[in-house]
Amino acid sequence: MIVEFSVQNFRSIHDLQTISFQATGLKSSGDYTEVDLNNIAEKGDLRLLKTVGIYGANGSGKSNIIRALEYFLQAIKNEASSESNLRELCDPFLYQNNSSETESFFQIVIFINNKKYRYGFTVKRNNKPTHQLIDKVSKEIIVKEWLYGTKEKNIVEYFTRSGTNVNEKLQNEKIPALPYEHTLYLTHSAAHDSKSDSVLIRNYLKGWTLSNFTRGLTPFRQN
Repeated sequence: MIVEFSVQNFRSIHDLQTISFQATGLKSSGDYTEVDLNNIAEKGDLRLLKTVGIYGANGSGKSNIIRALEYFLQAIKNEASSESNLRELCDPFLYQNNSSETESFFQIVIFINNKKYRYGFTVKRNNKPTHQLIDKVSKEIIVKEWLYGTKEKNIVEYFTRSGTNVNEKLQNEKIPALPYEHTLYLTHSAAHDSKSDSVLIRNYLKGWTLSNFTRGLTPFRQN
Protein backbone atom coordinates (compact mmCIF):
# COMPACT_ATOMS: atom_id res chain seq x y z
CA MET A 1 0.00 0.00 0.00
CA ILE A 2 1.04 3.59 -0.54
CA VAL A 3 2.15 5.22 2.71
CA GLU A 4 2.89 8.68 1.32
CA PHE A 5 3.83 10.60 -1.80
CA SER A 6 5.90 13.79 -1.93
CA VAL A 7 6.51 16.34 -4.66
CA GLN A 8 8.45 19.60 -4.94
CA ASN A 9 9.00 22.13 -7.71
CA PHE A 10 6.27 20.88 -10.04
CA ARG A 11 3.79 23.18 -11.82
CA SER A 12 2.15 25.35 -9.12
CA ILE A 13 3.91 23.46 -6.29
CA HIS A 14 7.11 25.20 -5.18
CA ASP A 15 7.81 23.90 -1.69
CA LEU A 16 7.77 20.25 -0.68
CA GLN A 17 4.24 18.87 -0.34
CA THR A 18 3.29 15.42 0.95
CA ILE A 19 0.04 13.49 0.77
CA SER A 20 0.02 10.90 3.57
CA PHE A 21 -2.17 7.83 3.98
CA GLN A 22 -1.15 7.25 7.58
CA ALA A 23 -4.04 7.39 10.01
CA THR A 24 -3.77 9.73 12.97
CA GLY A 25 -5.19 9.26 16.44
CA LEU A 26 -8.32 11.23 15.54
CA LYS A 27 -11.59 9.31 15.75
CA SER A 28 -14.99 9.88 14.23
CA SER A 29 -17.73 10.66 16.74
CA GLY A 30 -21.31 9.63 17.20
CA ASP A 31 -22.87 7.65 14.38
CA TYR A 32 -19.72 7.73 12.21
CA THR A 33 -17.48 5.30 14.12
CA GLU A 34 -17.89 2.69 11.34
CA VAL A 35 -16.02 5.05 9.01
CA ASP A 36 -12.86 4.44 11.03
CA LEU A 37 -13.34 0.68 11.01
CA ASN A 38 -13.96 0.45 7.26
CA ASN A 39 -11.39 2.98 6.11
CA ILE A 40 -8.27 1.89 8.02
CA ALA A 41 -6.03 -1.01 7.06
CA GLU A 42 -3.44 -2.21 9.54
CA LYS A 43 -0.13 -3.34 8.04
CA GLY A 44 2.42 -4.31 10.66
CA ASP A 45 2.83 -1.26 12.86
CA LEU A 46 1.21 0.96 10.23
CA ARG A 47 -2.39 2.16 10.19
CA LEU A 48 -3.15 3.30 6.64
CA LEU A 49 -6.20 5.03 5.25
CA LYS A 50 -7.91 3.33 2.32
CA THR A 51 -9.48 6.62 1.20
CA VAL A 52 -8.32 10.20 1.60
CA GLY A 53 -9.67 13.54 0.44
CA ILE A 54 -7.79 16.68 -0.55
CA TYR A 55 -9.41 20.00 0.29
CA GLY A 56 -8.31 23.52 -0.49
CA ALA A 57 -9.06 26.75 -2.30
CA ASN A 58 -9.15 26.99 -6.09
CA GLY A 59 -5.63 27.21 -7.48
CA SER A 60 -4.03 25.84 -4.30
CA GLY A 61 -2.43 22.87 -6.08
CA LYS A 62 -4.83 20.01 -5.29
CA SER A 63 -4.96 18.76 -8.88
CA ASN A 64 -1.24 19.09 -9.36
CA ILE A 65 -0.44 16.73 -6.49
CA ILE A 66 -2.60 14.06 -8.12
CA ARG A 67 -1.17 14.91 -11.53
CA ALA A 68 2.37 14.53 -10.17
CA LEU A 69 1.55 11.15 -8.64
CA GLU A 70 0.03 9.88 -11.90
CA TYR A 71 2.95 11.04 -14.05
CA PHE A 72 5.43 9.61 -11.52
CA LEU A 73 3.73 6.20 -11.54
CA GLN A 74 3.46 6.19 -15.32
CA ALA A 75 7.19 6.87 -15.69
CA ILE A 76 7.89 3.80 -13.54
CA LYS A 77 5.40 1.62 -15.43
CA ASN A 78 6.76 2.53 -18.87
CA GLU A 79 9.36 0.27 -20.42
CA ALA A 80 12.87 1.64 -20.78
CA SER A 81 13.32 3.32 -24.16
CA SER A 82 15.76 5.39 -26.18
CA GLU A 83 13.11 8.11 -26.04
CA SER A 84 12.54 9.97 -22.78
CA ASN A 85 9.15 9.51 -21.10
CA LEU A 86 9.82 12.18 -18.48
CA ARG A 87 8.57 15.26 -20.33
CA GLU A 88 5.39 15.56 -18.26
CA LEU A 89 7.41 15.51 -15.04
CA CYS A 90 9.72 18.31 -16.23
CA ASP A 91 7.38 21.17 -15.46
CA PRO A 92 9.07 23.20 -12.70
CA PHE A 93 7.53 26.08 -10.78
CA LEU A 94 7.90 29.08 -13.09
CA TYR A 95 8.09 31.97 -10.62
CA GLN A 96 11.68 31.43 -9.53
CA ASN A 97 15.11 32.30 -10.84
CA ASN A 98 16.41 30.02 -13.62
CA SER A 99 13.33 27.84 -13.51
CA SER A 100 14.42 25.65 -16.43
CA GLU A 101 17.66 24.77 -14.60
CA THR A 102 15.95 23.50 -11.45
CA GLU A 103 15.22 19.91 -10.45
CA SER A 104 11.73 18.57 -9.69
CA PHE A 105 11.50 16.10 -6.80
CA PHE A 106 9.22 13.04 -6.58
CA GLN A 107 9.20 10.34 -3.89
CA ILE A 108 6.91 7.53 -2.81
CA VAL A 109 6.89 5.41 0.34
CA ILE A 110 5.13 2.06 -0.08
CA PHE A 111 4.54 -1.05 2.02
CA ILE A 112 4.84 -4.38 0.17
CA ASN A 113 5.04 -7.87 1.68
CA ASN A 114 5.65 -6.46 5.16
CA LYS A 115 8.56 -4.32 3.92
CA LYS A 116 8.63 -0.54 3.64
CA TYR A 117 10.37 1.05 0.66
CA ARG A 118 11.24 4.67 -0.08
CA TYR A 119 11.91 5.37 -3.75
CA GLY A 120 12.29 8.62 -5.64
CA PHE A 121 14.20 10.71 -8.12
CA THR A 122 14.81 14.27 -9.26
CA VAL A 123 14.47 15.26 -12.91
CA LYS A 124 15.28 18.33 -14.99
CA ARG A 125 15.43 19.45 -18.58
CA ASN A 126 18.63 18.93 -20.54
CA ASN A 127 19.67 22.48 -21.36
CA LYS A 128 22.99 21.77 -23.02
CA PRO A 129 23.65 23.95 -26.07
CA THR A 130 22.73 22.21 -29.33
CA HIS A 131 26.35 22.03 -30.52
CA GLN A 132 27.28 20.06 -27.38
CA LEU A 133 24.63 17.37 -27.88
CA ILE A 134 25.86 13.93 -28.89
CA ASP A 135 24.31 10.56 -29.67
CA LYS A 136 21.98 9.11 -27.05
CA VAL A 137 21.02 12.62 -25.94
CA SER A 138 18.19 12.88 -23.42
CA LYS A 139 15.76 15.79 -23.59
CA GLU A 140 15.12 15.27 -19.88
CA ILE A 141 17.60 13.81 -17.43
CA ILE A 142 17.50 12.05 -14.08
CA VAL A 143 19.79 13.96 -11.74
CA LYS A 144 19.43 11.78 -8.65
CA GLU A 145 17.60 8.53 -7.87
CA TRP A 146 17.41 6.42 -4.72
CA LEU A 147 15.86 3.34 -3.18
CA TYR A 148 15.85 2.52 0.53
CA GLY A 149 14.05 -0.36 2.17
CA THR A 150 13.60 -2.53 5.22
CA LYS A 151 16.17 -5.24 5.88
CA GLU A 152 16.10 -7.07 9.19
CA LYS A 153 13.95 -4.31 10.72
CA ASN A 154 16.35 -1.54 9.68
CA ILE A 155 16.06 0.91 6.78
CA VAL A 156 19.05 0.44 4.50
CA GLU A 157 20.22 1.79 1.15
CA TYR A 158 19.53 -0.42 -1.87
CA PHE A 159 20.97 1.98 -4.41
CA THR A 160 21.63 5.65 -5.00
CA ARG A 161 22.33 7.31 -8.31
CA SER A 162 23.88 10.61 -9.38
CA GLY A 163 23.74 11.27 -13.11
CA THR A 164 24.47 7.89 -14.70
CA ASN A 165 26.71 6.76 -11.83
CA VAL A 166 24.98 4.18 -9.62
CA ASN A 167 26.10 3.12 -6.16
CA GLU A 168 24.63 -0.32 -5.53
CA LYS A 169 24.29 -1.79 -2.07
CA LEU A 170 21.66 -4.50 -2.21
CA GLN A 171 21.16 -4.78 -5.98
CA ASN A 172 22.82 -7.10 -8.49
CA GLU A 173 26.25 -5.64 -9.25
CA LYS A 174 26.27 -7.35 -12.68
CA ILE A 175 23.52 -5.10 -14.02
CA PRO A 176 24.90 -3.22 -17.06
CA ALA A 177 25.52 0.50 -17.05
CA LEU A 178 22.65 2.87 -17.70
CA PRO A 179 22.26 3.49 -21.44
CA TYR A 180 20.66 6.95 -21.21
CA GLU A 181 20.50 9.82 -18.75
CA HIS A 182 16.70 9.63 -18.80
CA THR A 183 16.54 5.90 -17.96
CA LEU A 184 15.25 5.11 -14.48
CA TYR A 185 17.61 2.73 -12.72
CA LEU A 186 14.61 1.09 -11.03
CA THR A 187 13.24 0.11 -14.46
CA HIS A 188 16.68 -0.75 -15.82
CA SER A 189 17.60 -3.05 -12.94
CA ALA A 190 14.17 -4.70 -12.97
CA ALA A 191 14.72 -5.64 -16.62
CA HIS A 192 18.06 -7.33 -15.85
CA ASP A 193 17.41 -8.96 -12.47
CA SER A 194 14.10 -10.78 -12.13
CA LYS A 195 14.58 -11.36 -8.39
CA SER A 196 15.41 -7.80 -7.38
CA ASP A 197 13.39 -5.54 -5.13
CA SER A 198 13.09 -3.24 -8.15
CA VAL A 199 10.94 -5.89 -9.86
CA LEU A 200 8.77 -6.24 -6.77
CA ILE A 201 8.18 -2.49 -6.54
CA ARG A 202 7.57 -1.98 -10.25
CA ASN A 203 5.19 -4.95 -10.53
CA TYR A 204 3.23 -3.73 -7.53
CA LEU A 205 2.84 -0.22 -8.93
CA LYS A 206 1.97 -1.57 -12.39
CA GLY A 207 -0.61 -4.02 -11.05
CA TRP A 208 -2.24 -2.08 -8.23
CA THR A 209 -2.36 1.58 -9.23
CA LEU A 210 -4.87 3.06 -11.67
CA SER A 211 -5.95 6.61 -12.44
CA ASN A 212 -8.53 8.31 -14.59
CA PHE A 213 -7.33 11.80 -13.71
CA THR A 214 -5.54 12.60 -16.97
CA ARG A 215 -6.11 9.47 -19.05
CA GLY A 216 -9.89 9.03 -18.79
CA LEU A 217 -11.57 5.70 -18.08
CA THR A 218 -9.42 3.61 -20.43
CA PRO A 219 -7.23 2.11 -17.64
CA PHE A 220 -10.35 0.73 -15.93
CA ARG A 221 -11.71 -1.07 -19.01
CA GLN A 222 -11.11 -4.79 -19.42
CA ASN A 223 -10.58 -6.42 -22.84
